[in-house]
Amino acid sequence: MKDLLQSENDVTLAEFAKNFAKERQEIVERARQNLKEAQARQKEYYGRKRRQVVFKEGDLVLLDTKNLPLKTVN
Repeated sequence: MKDLLQSENDVTLAEFAKNFAKERQEIVERARQNLKEAQARQKEYYGRKRRQVVFKEGDLVLLDTKNLPLKTVN
């Protein structure tokens, strides 16, 4: 009798684990899809106000010098 209960319990635990893993996989997939949709919306919003700027030779521009090597050669 105890073996029968143990066997049923194992099946139940196995089914629970399988369902748990499946649900978590579905949640992860849903999160990935939501992230893709959010990124697409952000790209669209950014693109609405974005304008292409074309500089010509001689135009004055502001540069961030943080990443420019400004050491002079002696």
